[in-house]
Amino acid sequence: MVPVQTYKKFLTELVRRHMVIFGPNIARDIAKSVSGLTIDTTGEVTALSGSPIVVVQKLISLYQELSEPVALLQFRLLLDQYPDIFLEYNQPIPEVKLSCALVEHKS
Repeated sequence: MVPVQTYKKFLTELVRRHMVIFGPNIARDIAKSVSGLTIDTTGEVTALSGSPIVVVQKLISLYQELSEPVALLQFRLLLDQYPDIFLEYNQPIPEVKLSCALVEHKS
């Protein structure tokens, strides 16, 4: 079983990554809406109650509503750094499908 402190670190980093991507207010407001999760103004998780896995699932699901590919990419990258949480998560994670449209401007 993964210690709660490890989940706090994981979730803090997840929130902070999304603060950079979606903006601090949006990312924090989403995180604050997840029951069992308490964060401060910097995005640090200050309290975690209930099942940490359920909190992770709820949070990533809400971030996916804003941008599924971006949220999944950040989630997968972070899970690579926390293999113990990855093993405990034990849910299929969809492949990340990102596309980039590069347009060459000719003058």
